[in-house]
Amino acid sequence: SGTLNATGATAVEITRSSSTTPLAISFTRVDSSAATSGIVLTNTSGSFTVVGNGADVTLGGNGTGGTITGMTGAGVNLTNVSNISFTSMMIVSGGDDGIRGLNVTGFTVNRCSVLNNGNAVTERGLEMTNLLGTANITNSLVTGNAEDNLYVKNGTGTLNLTTSATTYANNS
Repeated sequence: SGTLNATGATAVEITRSSSTTPLAISFTRVDSSAATSGIVLTNTSGSFTVVGNGADVTLGGNGTGGTITGMTGAGVNLTNVSNISFTSMMIVSGGDDGIRGLNVTGFTVNRCSVLNNGNAVTERGLEMTNLLGTANITNSLVTGNAEDNLYVKNGTGTLNLTTSATTYANNS
């Protein structure tokens, strides 16, 4: 595990044009500001994890997993990926979705804050299309995002989604 910090650039981008790239990646912290996206994963298998310091017991997290802020696109952009886990991250004040996923299997958000993302209709805190397998959103704050705080749309497959001890609220 380690840390990444990028200003004006994507901190993590792993993309394969076809098939999948197997991952077994764990970071303690990922920070990115003022870029298109902070984390971009496309066509990966295996796992990608941000763990924070492991001592966080705060609702919404203490930010030790890093901050993705000021993105012009989705703060985190996931396409055709599996086993994604974020702990103690702050994904805030982006111009589009906080976390966007398409064809994601296995997804965890724990003790994260996804706040004030998007500035138009169809821009959300967490937007997932074809979220499959087991997904958990726990002990997190997902508030103040443009249209919806959580949006899941599945056309096929099976999803076991658990959301617990998480606050969802709008700006009003």
